[in-house]
Amino acid sequence: MTAFFLRLPGQGEQKMEQYITDAGSFSLVNGQWIKMPAEMTEQVMSAMQQSASPEKQLEQFKSITEFTKVTEDGEDYVLTAEVSGDNVKELAKSYMNQSGSADPQMTALMDQMDIKSMTIVYGVNQKTYLPTRTDVDMVMDMTADSQKISIDMKMKNEIGQHNEIKAIEVPKEALQAKEIQTPSATAAVK
Repeated sequence: MTAFFLRLPGQGEQKMEQYITDAGSFSLVNGQWIKMPAEMTEQVMSAMQQSASPEKQLEQFKSITEFTKVTEDGEDYVLTAEVSGDNVKELAKSYMNQSGSADPQMTALMDQMDIKSMTIVYGVNQKTYLPTRTDVDMVMDMTADSQKISIDMKMKNEIGQHNEIKAIEVPKEALQAKEIQTPSATAAVK
């Protein structure tokens, strides 16, 4: 189960709750449960498996070693990469590909973005080498319907309780949610 807050201009802060299981991906948005399409759930599950794999996460840092610094924070090793300029768009695409999120829609969307900077922070426990956190901050501009939009995206993930959770109980209301329809990938590319 994931709970997060989303702040949109003019709409204030909105709390979202999300469950991702083999039964599907369910989100509580504005008091309404929705079920994500199966293909999106597969992408999210793949991304979650990648983020839990130290090898896959460290693979991202290979191409940006000159921008990466390694520090210690308590019981963790922390890798931090700050990228801007020409390298940032390629890093963003690489990050999306390795996290399992790249599909034709996402690729088309990323091509429309002017990504100014990107910071990735990855923490691993010094004893177990299991991931403890993954943070991504991205500053970008994009044009949608001839209107320029500036986005400052911050994703902060804390990872813990490895192999401790026995079962996830999805609320019954969520399981009865109607699956949302998304536009086809070809419509996004046009």
